[in-house]
Amino acid sequence: MAEQFIKAYAIREEALYGLVGSKDRRAAKRVSEAAEESDLGELMEEADLEVDEVVEQIVAGRLRRENAYGYRRLLEAVAAVLGRTLRPDEVVMPGRGWQELGPAWRGWGQKQLAASWGGSWSGNRELPWPWKRGPQVDWPVAILVPRRRLKDLRAELTTFATRVVLDRGVPAAIDRFGDEEAWPLDELAGEVAHVHQGLLAWVDAAVKARRDLLLLHDGQQ
Repeated sequence: MAEQFIKAYAIREEALYGLVGSKDRRAAKRVSEAAEESDLGELMEEADLEVDEVVEQIVAGRLRRENAYGYRRLLEAVAAVLGRTLRPDEVVMPGRGWQELGPAWRGWGQKQLAASWGGSWSGNRELPWPWKRGPQVDWPVAILVPRRRLKDLRAELTTFATRVVLDRGVPAAIDRFGDEEAWPLDELAGEVAHVHQGLLAWVDAAVKARRDLLLLHDGQQ
């Protein structure tokens, strides 16, 4: 069965962008090792890219627009090295299309979350790393929530009740979720509650760490 997942990291935005052009060989080595220890190496090979070469482009500051996907793929390893992986290690969501739920979150009273959710899939500007302004990559989705916004986001998340999903449903325009025959609302409400619990735990951890929150949303589209 298809599935998507979200991972989260507490990180400083300045450290993330600071890696670009840093000439930091120690960090480059650690990022390459972290990528090879996961399945990132295989994913890079599928795109005809080599991990070491792409990492070198980042730390040397010699970015190539045609490699934007490769840089985004490596963000998971970069975040693990420069930041701290938060628990739960990931939140798994069955099926596909979860990146499109931004309007649904808004309808459920989660306007702060909706403003960030889904990257360009939901019309929101996604994290352009490693450029501060540059090409966007639709997948995987990367969202950076600045630390200054985290307390307000946490306050909003604490108001969420699963019942609101049942009461208000999903906008019909969201194809994969707007059809209750395809996605029974009570089942969806349970999955949304699971996502919400993970988000709240991650926001709490990032607030305590006084770091920005990086969310990586990946999986089968």
